[in-house]
Amino acid sequence: MQTTIYPSKLSGTIIPHASKSMIHRVLLCSAFAKSKTIIIKPLLSDDIKRTISIITTLGAKVSIKETVLEVTPIQTFKHVNEALECGDSATTLRMFAPIIAYFNKGATFRISDQLKRRIKKSDFKFIGLDYEVQGNLITFSELIPKSYYVVDKMHTTQVVSGLLFLAPLLNKSVTIEIKVSSLDPYLILTSEVLKIFGVEVEINQSSTIRLTINPTNLEARSEVLLRNDYSNAAGLMLTAMLSGEAIIKDHLSLPLLGDEAIFNIVKLMGCEVKTNDEEIVIIQKSLKPITFDFSENPDLAPVVIATSTLLPGESIFTGLSRLVDKESNRLVATMQILTNLGAKVSLSNDTLKVQGPTQYEGGRTISSYHDHRIVFMITLIASIAENPITILNSEAINKSYPTFFNDFALLGGKYQNE
Repeated sequence: MQTTIYPSKLSGTIIPHASKSMIHRVLLCSAFAKSKTIIIKPLLSDDIKRTISIITTLGAKVSIKETVLEVTPIQTFKHVNEALECGDSATTLRMFAPIIAYFNKGATFRISDQLKRRIKKSDFKFIGLDYEVQGNLITFSELIPKSYYVVDKMHTTQVVSGLLFLAPLLNKSVTIEIKVSSLDPYLILTSEVLKIFGVEVEINQSSTIRLTINPTNLEARSEVLLRNDYSNAAGLMLTAMLSGEAIIKDHLSLPLLGDEAIFNIVKLMGCEVKTNDEEIVIIQKSLKPITFDFSENPDLAPVVIATSTLLPGESIFTGLSRLVDKESNRLVATMQILTNLGAKVSLSNDTLKVQGPTQYEGGRTISSYHDHRIVFMITLIASIAENPITILNSEAINKSYPTFFNDFALLGGKYQNE
């Protein structure tokens, strides 16, 4: 699919959808809980469908009723001989691999070519899990759980999350020592979801961080309300802000841990942020360049960097290493697209400098790099360009935000699919 985005101003109220990261985690816990769990207003993206497929293959039952998912947990773990379908979902693979490799004494997943390029043996080495790849099949060895794990260098938090989800299902305590000074927001989210299901993660922090879980049962939850996904909504929020004002209906709960940084970012850009019980309003004031570290917020990077090209002066960004092994090399994709469209962007070591403002002419056809967040970024630029921009392989949005273009249109955005 290709989509042409026409210049347009956004207005109206943005209603963020539920956090994809949290839905994955709640589905996993629901599959191993004592009884049925009801998940309120999930967004059924391609990645979430992969996680649902895996837990149903393992024996859980999932039904969709209007705006809720009902999950009946696994009664007896079903030994699986066939390959489990992961598609392009790295979260599904990394979080389920430790669990299934333990209970199933090994595990085989079918993955996309894109995901095959992203997966590294170093991601799983610290838990003693190895794998072999043949074509699009990735086969893991049996996991023999230990009581104590040490993570020296963490390329991804998702495998650590998978181990944390496995821990309460074992008959012994598990401690994970992570040699970092602060806990990653996604591990905080994992701890929060476990707490929803009655599992406490003991967090001891000094020069390193130790996470300890004692054996326990995952308690059933009659209903789970999901956090907002501000990493997905950020592109629409910034596009609306550039038109003057962004109104966000905070209709679920608090923002997803980590991604609420978007509100600090717009303040750095010179915007005013007002809140009340139902809405958050971002008001454009006197825009200015920013300096920001994306180490804990890599998903925000493409749309924030694109926005910075419209700000007067030099913006500086660091913490870019986690942009490399995403659905695309997001750092390279962002730089190439913005440069080709006329922006002044330069990279030295781990520092990206952007000189604005840029007047975008548009009138181009741009690859999405098969990356949903690159689609969000190009849509933002196309909305303020002088002429339309066409995005190739725009179906990449289905990975996380299948209703993105519909929501864009509800706010006044103009687009056409071909």
